[in-house]
Amino acid sequence: MNCRNCGTELVEGVNWWPSHKATRKYVCNGCFLELNRVKHRRVDALSKQRKVAQARLECMTLLGGQCAKCGFSDTRALCIDHVDGGGRRERRRTNTLTYFKGILESIKSKDNKYQCLCANCNVIKAVERREYTPHQLYWE
Repeated sequence: MNCRNCGTELVEGVNWWPSHKATRKYVCNGCFLELNRVKHRRVDALSKQRKVAQARLECMTLLGGQCAKCGFSDTRALCIDHVDGGGRRERRRTNTLTYFKGILESIKSKDNKYQCLCANCNVIKAVERREYTPHQLYWE
């Protein structure tokens, strides 16, 4: 009998066990591990995306859930703005989930380092503070 994925001969007790008939249906250990590795990568990625979205939404809620300048409240276009600047550097230093967890801790400790801005107000603020050079903007 051969592995249904790679075709290698299944040797009982070496690369396949009869007790795995019900769950694996004649797949060698190597193929089984590779199939599960891919499956778990997908599950882990989705789990991380959910955690990031949840942390971001919690940050938005604690910051008022609307733009501090214009009052826009659609969370899809809201950004967490660093009041004193430097957000780009901070975000690049760490992964996304750790970044949002750090912001949450700061908001809960009432540091007032962050505010909620819509995407338009955030870009306008960056341009006014000269955080962008002209070649970085499409319209200049």
